[in-house]
Amino acid sequence: MGIVTTILITGTNGKTSICHILKEVFRQAGIPLQSNIHWHDDRTERAADYFTAVEESRARGEPMVYILEVEESEFAYFAEQLQADFIVLANLSRNQLNLYGELDSLVSNLKRGLELAPQAQAILCADDPLVAYIGAEIEDKERIHYYGLDAHELNELDNRSEHFLIEAAHCNYCGAELEYRGLSFSNFGDYYCPNGDFQRPERDLEFSQLGEGQKCSRLRFDFPDVKNLELELLMPSLMNAYNAAAAALLARLFGLSAEQTIYALGRCLPPRGRFERFNSPMGNFCLLRADNPEAYNATLAWALQQEDFGGLMLSLDQTGQEHSSDLSWLWDILFEKLPFAGQIGITGNRKYDLALRLRYASVAKGRLELAQNDLELLARFLNRAKSKTVYWLLDKSGSHRMRPELAARASSELDQWRQILNAGGSLSLGSAKMTGECAYSEIHEQPERKLTAKDSMGLVSLQRDRSEKNLDHRLRLAYLYPAELNLYGDRGNVLCLGQRARSRGIELEVHTIGRKDELNPSLYDLYFMGGGQDSDQGLVYQDFIQKAPEIRLAIESGAVFLCICGAYQLMGKHYLTAEQKLTGLGILPLETRAGEERMVGELLFLMNGAKPATERTAADLARDPNYLLGYENHGGETFLEASATPFGQVLYGYGNNLRRENEGAIYKNLYGTYAHGAFLPRNPAMADRLLELAWRHRYGDLPFPKSQSADEYAMACRAEAFKRLGLSNGDLED
Repeated sequence: MGIVTTILITGTNGKTSICHILKEVFRQAGIPLQSNIHWHDDRTERAADYFTAVEESRARGEPMVYILEVEESEFAYFAEQLQADFIVLANLSRNQLNLYGELDSLVSNLKRGLELAPQAQAILCADDPLVAYIGAEIEDKERIHYYGLDAHELNELDNRSEHFLIEAAHCNYCGAELEYRGLSFSNFGDYYCPNGDFQRPERDLEFSQLGEGQKCSRLRFDFPDVKNLELELLMPSLMNAYNAAAAALLARLFGLSAEQTIYALGRCLPPRGRFERFNSPMGNFCLLRADNPEAYNATLAWALQQEDFGGLMLSLDQTGQEHSSDLSWLWDILFEKLPFAGQIGITGNRKYDLALRLRYASVAKGRLELAQNDLELLARFLNRAKSKTVYWLLDKSGSHRMRPELAARASSELDQWRQILNAGGSLSLGSAKMTGECAYSEIHEQPERKLTAKDSMGLVSLQRDRSEKNLDHRLRLAYLYPAELNLYGDRGNVLCLGQRARSRGIELEVHTIGRKDELNPSLYDLYFMGGGQDSDQGLVYQDFIQKAPEIRLAIESGAVFLCICGAYQLMGKHYLTAEQKLTGLGILPLETRAGEERMVGELLFLMNGAKPATERTAADLARDPNYLLGYENHGGETFLEASATPFGQVLYGYGNNLRRENEGAIYKNLYGTYAHGAFLPRNPAMADRLLELAWRHRYGDLPFPKSQSADEYAMACRAEAFKRLGLSNGDLED
């Protein structure tokens, strides 16, 4: 390691916080540094802007540490160009898949980055199977260092079944489902392959979470040479404990003593907009940040357990960003387990999408307050909260837009704390009660239920007892391979079908069918199969082919199938890549080939045989059930044979291939499409069409029950989409 040290930090969650912590640790040690992360204005500069500065520092031979946050998709490039000395890989989870690619490609990119910087000491999260797998693949084990939680709660094992959307559910070596001795959250835990091919590695730093309050966490760190170091971290939540552990392990490898590191960690503050509390004449509020399911699930769970919890606001404000139209990740947030019965405020440019998602999580419409003006809504919530705190969870765009306005009207505790620390003072929040218990029983609708392996991602747990609902009819849905084919929020299609069935007095019984599970076609009226990564499709392929006779029998009998992306491709004859030829079921007369470019973005198509609308306002188009919206993200190009019936005509986006002509294909009651999104919540009439076809399959000519659904949020989402795409007000061509 030279006199100039470069540190690269990447991963889905925690990059900015780890940067902030490291900056404070090195600042306390008197080490000169530069960083592309700035605490004082929540600003991030491009890491590429520091290339010249690093070269000049090296040429001058001046001591300098460069701490740079880099996006996962760009990591390999920066690791090679800067020849990084230290690398931190935090966790990996689905996030902006249209920009970063699927997780398999990210893993390959990060592994390649480590190989392109062979001198770098790498600090990896041992508790994340994807990150640990990257470390296992590096030949030089001496430069790989792991951190993790010392003991994961055994009683959290039941929670894993809620995460059929869990990342790294399978061993990368043999494909077996990973088993867990304990979990902390999501897929973080003490995992192992039942075949002995992979397990959580030994840790160079283990930490324990001794307690947690509203504004801090009490932690204990164990290094190989120094044990039982306790500190009070002024950054609450388990995720921040992981961030602090990553920074602490790097600091020790850099050469700082354990005492220096622990002292500095006790003076670290969270970045602005993250766990930042404000005091105003109207009341108290706390800003939180989340932009992906993992962060949303963890942050929301933390907020709802605070003793001073007095209200919840959520903002989704992505318009203008390159990734703004892809909101499939909303359907991977576990709103179904929201143990909270109070009002929820919703703001932002994509507020209708967020409200629609909450409605399909069975949150009553009367509990949702949508507003154009964020500050007016906040004032109402503060008035209700009285002496308690309103917790406001924003995405990155909303935080950058709102925080300056809020800071001008209220006093930030972070600013006050920073002034105290800069003046040489100290902070101790140890008098705050450390608790992990919920303190909002007065607004609990019911105790939070832990899901079991049969709960099917929360799908079954949403179904009330049939006798309580007085439901007279039942339909059964087979959800094929939910553990593997779940990447783009497609579970939302099943949630949508279930809720819309209940609105008609129909019980939709959901059965998940995995690998090696039997499939009895006489049982089911509806089938759903989603999209996944190539590796996940490979895991289910042989089992899928073995189930071909049952699937064909079901289709020919008139059962209803909705097949998204990869499932759609497998219903065709072949999928051709440069390396192999996968033979599909051949039910749809089509062939898919690996494309030269990925087809990503909003998708709009007119259903086959339907006439274009004569009225072109956004509201008119929204009400027209023949216009179907979705979001596509696929590399394969699908080509229909002359005998095939397309699902629809492409009006915006790509559809089946780069020709942008037709989208999807239909055979009997089988519908194949590239539309993620989730597809059915944005197209409620299509969901009702599938339910009616399933009804006919089960009950023949018995009248299809009328719906009690109100679709105002779906219509608002659709109208906003037509405006966003510029296809309303006469812009949509015949």
